[in-house]
Amino acid sequence: MTRLLPWLALLAWLGVAGPAAAQKAKAEAKPQLPDARVLLEKAAEATGGPYPQNLVARGEANFVPMNMSGTFVERFSRTGQVVTRYELRGVGTMEEGTDGDIAWEKNPFAGIRILNGREREIRMRQYALQSGQVIQDIYSRVETIGQSELRGRKQFKIALYPDKGKPDTFYVDAETHLPSRLTMEHQDPVSGADAVLTVDLLEWKAVGKRMEPHRCDIQIGPIRVETRYLSFEYPDKHPDGTFDLPPDVARQAQVESEPEKIGSLNGYEIQRKELKEQPTLTIRRWVKHEEVSQALADILPKAYIRAMSGGKMGGAPFCIIHEMKDDKMDIEAGVPLLAALDGVGEIKASQLPAGKVLVTWHVGPYHELGKAHEALQAWAEKNELEVNGSTWEVYWTDPGEEPDPSKWRTEVLLPIK
Repeated sequence: MTRLLPWLALLAWLGVAGPAAAQKAKAEAKPQLPDARVLLEKAAEATGGPYPQNLVARGEANFVPMNMSGTFVERFSRTGQVVTRYELRGVGTMEEGTDGDIAWEKNPFAGIRILNGREREIRMRQYALQSGQVIQDIYSRVETIGQSELRGRKQFKIALYPDKGKPDTFYVDAETHLPSRLTMEHQDPVSGADAVLTVDLLEWKAVGKRMEPHRCDIQIGPIRVETRYLSFEYPDKHPDGTFDLPPDVARQAQVESEPEKIGSLNGYEIQRKELKEQPTLTIRRWVKHEEVSQALADILPKAYIRAMSGGKMGGAPFCIIHEMKDDKMDIEAGVPLLAALDGVGEIKASQLPAGKVLVTWHVGPYHELGKAHEALQAWAEKNELEVNGSTWEVYWTDPGEEPDPSKWRTEVLLPIK
């Protein structure tokens, strides 16, 4: 791993043209700031070394606004692979990680998500930092941008510039040189909106030859997670298969392909991707237009309960619009699965089709979803693409958790040949 550069000259003072102005600038100059690379070297030395390591960390987590708590195990490899597992009381298991290529997460609420695009780039950067990679290997440029006070202690602020996107900010204690805070951009997986992730590193204590934070507070918008670390281990190697994709995640990764951006129409970005067939549990009904929400409120919980009783969720709930006639709609709503499961009663085993689809995202209330459907249909017609099935909607926002309809995020897909 590339070593950090040695001490460089302090940053030059801001100068003003002309001898008199130069004297005035010298008199009023603020204290010089140390070079960012030097500060990062000192921070690495303060924590026990700049090299990445194999690490197993165990502790307790409290998701404050959700009233969820439990235990966790984090595993990091020196090559940047990560897997984290939470066991939350009354909720179940939540997991996330990367095998070095695919970034993924799964939980009882939305099943499995494969991260793509900008969301994947941000998450992989977070994982690289967590696994102890040298910061200069992660970012294209670093710069000391100022001083501040945090919890009564003087801090140096370092801007970390990735190849793309906004800079992250790293806070280093001016006296101990231990890291104090990291702020970085974050893309909300529910709303798709930009947010700020703030990580406060607290209660540093010696663990063998290293220093580790025994408390870590994480803030993402209104969500606050308080973690307390109980143990740290540094194995020479992890057991074989530790970072392999779980079989259900691997299957989901095969189902999904990263979308290709192909244009925009009427304010909607149009994407194209190819799907593999995915098993589902659904209920199909004819309903009046004004009764769709009421029907979904009845159908989706029934499908979800059946899925959780005998299988595993493979994504967010959806609704296929098969036909519209007069004031009624033929809808088929349900949940995707990781493996096929028999239906019960009105709940039928079905599948989402394989093949190419046009995709767009609608952010806003459900009664405005027609605009997204119209954009996809218009794009297909404009580009002489033959439609190959019924459109469906995927509901990535739970109105019970996000009451503001303007933030509801829905994926709309149109099959094409």
